[in-house]
Amino acid sequence: MKVVQLLLFTGLLCFYVSVSAESETGQAQLIKQGATTYKSYCASCHGDNAEGASKAGRDISIITDSGGNQPPDLTDEISLYGNQQDSLFRVIKEGIPGTMMPGWQGRIPDDQISNIVMYLQALSSGVPQVTINAMLEGNGEVTNPEQSPYRLVLSDYVSMPVTGNLNSESNTLAQISRMNFIREEPATGRWFIPDLNGPVFILQNKNASPVEYLNFKKIFPAFHDSFGFASGLINIQFDPAYTQNGKFYTIHLEKKHEGSSQPVNGGFTRLNLENYKHTKTIKTPSFEHENEFYGVLVAWKDTDITNNSFEGTAREILRMDMNRHIHPMGALSFNPYSKPGEYDWRVLYVGIGETGSGGFQDKRKLNAQRLNNFAGTILRIIPDIADDSTQSFMSENGQYRIPDDNPFIDIPKARPEIWAYGLRNPHRLIWFKDKVGASHLIAFNIGQVNWEMINIIHRGNNYGYPIYEGTQLMMPEAVIRKGDAVQLPMLVDDDHHSQTIAPAFPVLQYPHMPVIGGDAISGGYVYQGERHPELKNKLIFGDMTTGNIWYSDMDELLAADDNDTNNLANKYSLASDLKMLTEQTYKKRGGTQLPLPGQGVVSGKGRIDLRFGQDSSGEIFIMTKSDGMIRQISEIKTTVKNP
Repeated sequence: MKVVQLLLFTGLLCFYVSVSAESETGQAQLIKQGATTYKSYCASCHGDNAEGASKAGRDISIITDSGGNQPPDLTDEISLYGNQQDSLFRVIKEGIPGTMMPGWQGRIPDDQISNIVMYLQALSSGVPQVTINAMLEGNGEVTNPEQSPYRLVLSDYVSMPVTGNLNSESNTLAQISRMNFIREEPATGRWFIPDLNGPVFILQNKNASPVEYLNFKKIFPAFHDSFGFASGLINIQFDPAYTQNGKFYTIHLEKKHEGSSQPVNGGFTRLNLENYKHTKTIKTPSFEHENEFYGVLVAWKDTDITNNSFEGTAREILRMDMNRHIHPMGALSFNPYSKPGEYDWRVLYVGIGETGSGGFQDKRKLNAQRLNNFAGTILRIIPDIADDSTQSFMSENGQYRIPDDNPFIDIPKARPEIWAYGLRNPHRLIWFKDKVGASHLIAFNIGQVNWEMINIIHRGNNYGYPIYEGTQLMMPEAVIRKGDAVQLPMLVDDDHHSQTIAPAFPVLQYPHMPVIGGDAISGGYVYQGERHPELKNKLIFGDMTTGNIWYSDMDELLAADDNDTNNLANKYSLASDLKMLTEQTYKKRGGTQLPLPGQGVVSGKGRIDLRFGQDSSGEIFIMTKSDGMIRQISEIKTTVKNP
């Protein structure tokens, strides 16, 4: 037995004989702290007793599928991470590149990492887990190190129509309503709510019943909504000049061979499709594999915006094919702070996922790093071909314009529409104006292996995926080191461009683990309302599957926009009864896949499927697909001391 382990064991044995606060040794206290930190940050992967994922029955499917090593037994002397103090400390602090073991430098202080190591070595020296559990407050109860002083009191606002199949065993089809956004119509205050199953509903006010405005399942024969969390009618966004021109934009998913790509009026008799043209598909590199799915961006013009029915025309702006059905074209955003005559007025930002390419172990894996396609990018285009107020040129398909200050215009074979790239799934985009009047584009970016991210998007940035995930290097063989600096090759086709580019990093990230993390970031908004001053200028966001809700201060997020991987913004938990409310309402509304449909790696059985909405007054609303409810924050209770 190693000397350090013997000392630890001896100290703990004394503690075990007399378990009282007075008899705790200094070492026992540190081990106690290490055990608490381990439970919060490490147990979800390595097991409650550090026995490893396999022994704990927690094999991680993505590792199994790729043939990798599961998180190991940390009490084993031949552990993959080593069993010496220095090797364990280094692995916890720096991580292991190319694996799911993240580095916690900058997020767990060094003294707390040392305490974790002491705890692990106590376990490996033979100290019973029950002895260590006796040292933990609440007999081993895990506490949330990020708990804020606030608890959200939620109340029902709107019950959305049932569009799912309540008897289905599908992750998605069993959800009561797959509502995806709340878009407030300019001037009127009506809400337009797209449902992934096909309808666009208009909600006049919270006391009115939602009215079907359009239904994409009826209009587009190739419409696909049955497979994948983001399949179907994905998004709707109003043109900044909507009150004058009646224009808005949508994204939906289609599947090859599922039907014609030419739409029909589908019973919407005032929908004029006479000039609707199928555009040439923009290809995502498939390397001899078949791409079966398409993301389609459509412009609509309603000639009478005063009623609840659509009457007007539709025009296909662009379509792109996809490696898989997941992580499609998803986000649509105009800069709300741009005014007529300014360079960003009516310029559309489009967030596009890597369409599943990052999960392949072939050439497709790097599609989000290739500038010759749209996978894993933010596009910047002008959807109105008649609008030449911004200096621009016509796209190849003649259905949109491209601003001539986009960053990659002068690189041969690069797509000129790209504003930023190297993102896995930037499915939500929002804007924030800082104290000096500068506007910032913020992306909520879903990760794959370890991290969920918030990125502030800048012109020409490469956010690293799949070479990086957040701040963690996943493919060390793919980087170019120049002294202490790390660069990425600028890929266009399959060749390295003569240039390199520095990776850009998130301003906030959270891990795939319980309590302090989750499975997939859901998006959010900066609170600008008046009802809850405690939340003013805080970014409210959450996790899709678990329903965890957090806030982060905008000043801190902006300060973290310095590309320093050790300077990330903090987040703080907002407690609520959302999980309980969602489960109760799902059952009450006839749901059969109890407690909730679907499952996640972190959430386990039952996905809440959380989204957020915001109205023009800045109030934030909570949307849960599984029970089809929109809830408001009716009160905020203060529970503990400020963090």
